[in-house]
Amino acid sequence: MVLLGLALLAGVIASTTLAAQQKSIPVRPFKVIHTYPHDTEAFTQGLLYHDGHLIESTGQYGSSQLRRVEISTGKVLRFHALSNDIFAEGIALRNDRIYQLTWMNRYCLVSDMETLKPHKVIPITFSRQGWGLTWDGHSLIASDGSHRLYFLDPDNLSLRRTLNVTAKGRPIHYLNELEIMNGKILANVWQDNRIAVISPLSGRVTEWIDCTRLVPEHLGDDAERVLNGIAFRPSDNRLFITGKQWPVLYLIELQPLP
Repeated sequence: MVLLGLALLAGVIASTTLAAQQKSIPVRPFKVIHTYPHDTEAFTQGLLYHDGHLIESTGQYGSSQLRRVEISTGKVLRFHALSNDIFAEGIALRNDRIYQLTWMNRYCLVSDMETLKPHKVIPITFSRQGWGLTWDGHSLIASDGSHRLYFLDPDNLSLRRTLNVTAKGRPIHYLNELEIMNGKILANVWQDNRIAVISPLSGRVTEWIDCTRLVPEHLGDDAERVLNGIAFRPSDNRLFITGKQWPVLYLIELQPLP
């Protein structure tokens, strides 16, 4: 009887744990505050807000750039074109230096905030690919299209730790463009209209931001021109959202969970 009782207790504990894992992850509501024009030539790979402007990294071989963009008009105020053999990816800002990942080139460009020109190149050793990048005030955080996030020393990109990202116990693959918002990591999921809100300690997805209604109607079935651009504006706790070659940039405000 004792063994049977222990077995039943173990079953109850296992069932409780499974139920907790399967509990629905909340979807954070939001409202659109404003829409702005966005350059349809910009294959957006990285986006950040700084000093009233957006800094944008655009990808594809032969057209990769680092740009400063006027928010209200979408006008490119300054840009630096990268060489034709570079496919640019995510960006992060640290101490007036912009870190810009490359996809398959296996290095990161460190550029001056004013000129947008690179003055340093750091080899990438954490993965064979670079996708998204952000800065949490202590480490650079990178993605490589897997379910892993890599916390890196900003001086040499050496690996400090790896974080596995999961939702209801299952890995979330294709993590792409990244942003930090109030201590949480935001991640675009490639070819998914949702943004994952991730705990930097556990790697668990604590919320989803479903951006399906933001996708331009004529791009709904396009596998390349997908959601991929998150920039947090801390002054009013709002987010700029766009996608690859989208004609529009959104400013959204997250609402309380129901």
